[in-house]
Amino acid sequence: MWAIFAFFTSIVNSTYYICNQNAKFSPSIFIIYRGFIVALFALPCLFFYDIITAWQFYAIAIIQGIITAYNDLTSFKANQKYGAETVSSIIPINVSFTFIMWCFLEPLIIVKYAQAPIKSLFIIMALGGIIYSVSKYRRAKITKEAFIALLPVMLLGSTISIF
Repeated sequence: MWAIFAFFTSIVNSTYYICNQNAKFSPSIFIIYRGFIVALFALPCLFFYDIITAWQFYAIAIIQGIITAYNDLTSFKANQKYGAETVSSIIPINVSFTFIMWCFLEPLIIVKYAQAPIKSLFIIMALGGIIYSVSKYRRAKITKEAFIALLPVMLLGSTISIF
C-alpha cells in the first residue's frame, strides 16, 4: 500500500511545483491556497475523531505549521529561481535525511534491518541511488546552488517527518 501512496504523492508534488512555476503565483498566496485545500480535505476527519485536548498536540502542530510554511516559502522561491524540474528532483532527497535521523533516534532499528537482509539491501540500494544522484547534482552549477538553497528545507522537512 505504501508504494501506491508514494507514487501518488510523487505525482501530486510534481504537479504542485509545475503549477507554481506556470501560474507564477506569489509564494505567500500559493501557501495560503495550499493551506485551504489541505484543510478542505482534512475537514471530514472532524466527524470521525474526538477533539484532542492535550495542549502538547497543538504546540507541536503550530511548530510544524511554522516549519512547513518556511519550507513551502523557501521551496516556492527556489522553484521560481531554478525551475520546477530542479526543485522537484532535489526535495525527495530528504527521505535519506529522515532515514539517517531516525537511525540516530532509534539505533536499535539498525539491528532489526540487519536481521532482514533483503530489506537492508533495498535500503542500501536506495541510499546509494540518492548518493549517486547528489554526486550528479554537484556537477551542474544551477543544481548545486538549488541544493544548497534547499538544504534547510530538506533537513527541517525530515525533522517534522519524524515528529
